[in-house]
Amino acid sequence: RTLLGATQKIPHIGWSALQASNEADDWQKTLLQDNRLGEAVYFVHSFMAVPKNASHRIADCLYGGHRIAAMISRGHITGCQFHPEKSGEVGLKILRRFCAD
Repeated sequence: RTLLGATQKIPHIGWSALQASNEADDWQKTLLQDNRLGEAVYFVHSFMAVPKNASHRIADCLYGGHRIAAMISRGHITGCQFHPEKSGEVGLKILRRFCAD
């Protein structure tokens, strides 16, 4: 349900804008360092990751008013809730950075 109580469609399918998580002050030295806040990526998921340590959240998205972890990272491990390969040029920037690192 949304924060206002309306029924929310699951799975989350479609484009959502990347936002800085409450824990990430910038995206430097992450796979998102070539991206800008607000760029949209493509999601297809029924579940959401909730890391035990909030500092591992790099980016979030909003879905039904809920803040969902869109990308998490710890050490050399990074995970995306979205599909960079389906996210057009925005996703390609992320994948290029991944291959370069």
